[in-house]
Amino acid sequence: MERFLIDDGIKQLKIVANRYKWSIENADMGSEDANELNADIRNQYVKEYEQIAEWLEELKSYKDIGTLKELKELKENGAFTGLELAKLAIMQKELKKYKDLEEQGLLVRLPCKVGDTVWVVTSPINVFDYDEYDGDAEYEVYESFLSSVSYYASGEQFRIYAKVTNSFIAAYFRECDFGKSIFFTREDAKKKLEEMKKNAIQH
Repeated sequence: MERFLIDDGIKQLKIVANRYKWSIENADMGSEDANELNADIRNQYVKEYEQIAEWLEELKSYKDIGTLKELKELKENGAFTGLELAKLAIMQKELKKYKDLEEQGLLVRLPCKVGDTVWVVTSPINVFDYDEYDGDAEYEVYESFLSSVSYYASGEQFRIYAKVTNSFIAAYFRECDFGKSIFFTREDAKKKLEEMKKNAIQH
């Protein structure tokens, strides 16, 4: 039987909890009452996943958690109640499913969530009206936010809005652009801009 490493379990539990948190903030169920009900249900899931993550943190003195037999031994040693260990066993199976999905490429990990602030290094032509700038317009740093993520046969597309115009930036962004033209801090974006300017001078 494949062994379930404790650090992997804690990591996956937090990922699942964060996904439920994201769905609470971004899901639109069609009405205020439906949104509240959805939030209540998903908040309960968040609490359960975070609680189990805390239990796993307490088990870090053990090298790992493996078979159900080993979980039973923990109960006999008084480390956990039967109910707590039952939940851990269920989570073990569920987290295995997430791991399988990830290995199959069916579990998507986004660099940030929709609504997060990012700083984009791009031409003002992509931010404002095309007619106001010529082709030699210098790149600038624009505070922006991730509006949506779409997936196509050709790859993913991150739709990003510039806060100065509250309109999407007319550029095709992919995950590989994070760290190149999309940054999580203004400082990193400015460093990249300065690097681009220096390279332009040298050439």
